[in-house]
Amino acid sequence: MAVLGNSGTGVSPVGISGRLSTNMQDGTPDKREDEVTGAANATPAGTHPSGTGVPPVKGVSSFTATRRNLPHWEDPGSVYSVTWHTIRNTCLTSEEHTLTLAAIRHWDNVRWTLYTAVVMPDHVHILVQPLRIRGKQPPAWYTLGSILHSVKSYSAHQINRLRGRLGAVWQDEPEDRIMRSEKEFWEKWQYVRDNPVKENLAATAEEYAWFYQQCDVQPDKSGTVPG
Repeated sequence: MAVLGNSGTGVSPVGISGRLSTNMQDGTPDKREDEVTGAANATPAGTHPSGTGVPPVKGVSSFTATRRNLPHWEDPGSVYSVTWHTIRNTCLTSEEHTLTLAAIRHWDNVRWTLYTAVVMPDHVHILVQPLRIRGKQPPAWYTLGSILHSVKSYSAHQINRLRGRLGAVWQDEPEDRIMRSEKEFWEKWQYVRDNPVKENLAATAEEYAWFYQQCDVQPDKSGTVPG
């Protein structure tokens, strides 16, 4: 069974203990946003006002489509597969991997649900679902773009502090795609898991230090959604 995104464009898999459907309807995260935004809102010394930090809360209440070099669709309540790369495919150090994964996980269950993520030497894959903004009327969801901006700009600032330099860390434009079926969700989920194994960085995804997935999100042997 699957539930369409708010405008009917995307699809959210809902067999995962019913959690996706719940997130779409009431937008209630597992932890309050005001419990975690304090640290994120503390702008590091020397930060450009338009750089690192938490951008103003932006909401989307209906399907929107924009285009730069790539098309970008936003559909409230949908799950997205997102990939972004380092500038000039520069490889990250171990500490930079750790900083990046921490930045991705910061908004989990606050502004988005993070199903799985992997930080590779020169790129990142995530599978996420932006949450509904608490108390906002008419109903609106956090935009994928605003959360990604926070993650990328904060991690870039921290990485540049380690490197003792200024400049771009990530390529500006990510690749994002709305998941349209449970089958596509699980294919992308498995693709993320397989990345470090295919690149001979670990024997299993679990052995790779910069891989994350929700522990209770797993397909059964038939590949269907549990629950």
